[in-house]
Amino acid sequence: YFSAGRVHDAGEIVLPSGETLYIEAGAVVRSIVRSTHAGNVAIRGRGILDGRIHNFARGDRIRSVVFEDCTDVSVADIIMIEPTSWMLVFGCCRGVHVDGLKQIGSCMSSDGIDICGSRDILIENCCLRNDDDNIAVKAGTFDKTRRWEGDVDNVLVRRCVFFNGTPGNVMEIGYELRADRVSNIAFENIDVIGAHGEGAVFSIHNGDRAIVENVRWENIRVEHYWDKLVDFRVVHSRYNQDLKRGTVRNVRLKNIRVVHSYFNPGCS
Repeated sequence: YFSAGRVHDAGEIVLPSGETLYIEAGAVVRSIVRSTHAGNVAIRGRGILDGRIHNFARGDRIRSVVFEDCTDVSVADIIMIEPTSWMLVFGCCRGVHVDGLKQIGSCMSSDGIDICGSRDILIENCCLRNDDDNIAVKAGTFDKTRRWEGDVDNVLVRRCVFFNGTPGNVMEIGYELRADRVSNIAFENIDVIGAHGEGAVFSIHNGDRAIVENVRWENIRVEHYWDKLVDFRVVHSRYNQDLKRGTVRNVRLKNIRVVHSYFNPGCS
């Protein structure tokens, strides 16, 4: 429990099974959070989790919050700021609920929420502003040590607001997809304030072996995009390791409303 009215330099916080990290409204906690092989863990409160830690002064990029091989995870209502890399990561997790999360990230790798080799994920009522992917669905090996591979299934993102900065995509599946299947992914009732870089609003980049199927975007409102609205590719890239390329099938976009700005029309 971190109380209001203070800036708490907490370093690394490790959450074991059954534990909740609570940040009271009016509290700022400068920390990274880790939870591994845990169940029934949570981060709650209306305070601020600040991703700046001393290591970044030496140029290190460190993911702010990582849940790895966890079950029954809840993240609710906190505000996340100042990441040096990915902000919230679920690696090989099952049974995740993210509700009311707010993020402001402005660095090259500030992914908002990364779902890596995980299943049974619900993300709702969030407001994410990042300079890389806001939502990224992946499966792969990262930093040569993080093996977050395996199938991704049953992911629902709904009633959220997204703003995307210079790089990255708003709602991304890929590039790393070292799995047999990435399936049953849905985005519902989403407001995209803007995608102001070279990325896309709706994107699938399958560079590994996975079959990506049963993906749905429905009731999405896009106020502005600069470059690409839709970008679906089966592609070889520097992010991928499988020699075999996968496929993409059964993708549906329904009731998509897009506004083009007269004053900022984007690329042509």
